[in-house]
Amino acid sequence: MKISYITLLPTLLIALLIIYFVGRSTGRARANKKAATPPIVDYPHGGKGIPKGFDPEILADKLFLKMKGLTFDKPGLDGLLLQLVSLQTDDMFVAVYDVFNQKYHSAKRGGLRQWIERQDYGFPIRFPDLIRPYVYQRMDNLNLY
Repeated sequence: MKISYITLLPTLLIALLIIYFVGRSTGRARANKKAATPPIVDYPHGGKGIPKGFDPEILADKLFLKMKGLTFDKPGLDGLLLQLVSLQTDDMFVAVYDVFNQKYHSAKRGGLRQWIERQDYGFPIRFPDLIRPYVYQRMDNLNLY
């Protein structure tokens, strides 16, 4: 039985396309699974710097509600970011960061830092970007990315 190039070439092409698309979808699934996992954080003092009664979920939820969708209230967001950067201990800051990421981290939107970076301070009017550099500096000092 003789195989012609007319039959062999399309068969090989179809096989290569199937291998390509299956491999590509597998790679995407792995990348999405990796990116959808919130980062694991280390508390600088092992969590001992969190006072009794402090609930990081309250500030994390307020930040989420302020940043989701299109935000026109930049001064309100700056107020929340000022609360975040003004937390008394690094453990408190990391606790808010960790709770936010555990609840709202996604492959598409990222964690707290990426949410803050996406806030447009030039729309609809230009607001000075005064607080975010301090938030980034504190995150950098604590190795929170």
